[in-house]
Amino acid sequence: MNAGHTPLLPWFFVVALILLYAALSAARSLFAAGRLCRPVFCGLLLWGWSVFFLPEFSGVILALTLFYELIFLDLLYAGTYVPPQSLFCFLSALAAAVFFDLRAPQSLAFVMALSLPGAYIGSALEQRQRRRQDKWHDGLTRAISSRESLEAVSNRALRYSALHPLIFFGLVFGLFSGLLLLFLQIWLDFFGKLPVIKWVSWHYLWAFGAVGGMLALRIRWSFAIFAAGAGLFGVMFAL
Repeated sequence: MNAGHTPLLPWFFVVALILLYAALSAARSLFAAGRLCRPVFCGLLLWGWSVFFLPEFSGVILALTLFYELIFLDLLYAGTYVPPQSLFCFLSALAAAVFFDLRAPQSLAFVMALSLPGAYIGSALEQRQRRRQDKWHDGLTRAISSRESLEAVSNRALRYSALHPLIFFGLVFGLFSGLLLLFLQIWLDFFGKLPVIKWVSWHYLWAFGAVGGMLALRIRWSFAIFAAGAGLFGVMFAL
């Protein structure tokens, strides 16, 4: 943990991220506010906060925002398909970065790799929420046909749509983040330090994440340009 701040600050930040994820999940369920649940929105919000309270992490927040915004950019909502939830892994990686005072990409790369499965956990949670909402929709339809109090049924559906993601999504995200922090702490206790990938820089991580952005263009010539650029970059790196 960062020695420059009180011991409670990292814990406060982790709890704040859990509450933020839960609140955004409830907003997405109630208002279909999908754009609010992207790393770019959340990252800019947290960056503005960090300028005043955690200025040493403001650059890290922007760097992580760019990576996680790009990495799953190609996977879009389509019909019943729910893409990996980049916000889930972005916030869990950020929680670990602040908790263990990790700012260099060489040490953050390991944490970022561990956070990526969280994107699919978030996707599974949203799929489960959609199935629940379908059941509530069927209940509303039956209420209309049976002349049951539509107001009572709709009020129950709205309460569920708000409270379920607020509580359940927050608990799952908190559990994942807690297990991630616990694993990293056990690693530190056994090995004394986290793995450091010396050759990694933010440029490499952004280039890797840019694959998702490039695929999202759906333009063939962009694939060729990207492949040529990656090949040239590889040759320069080898030399």
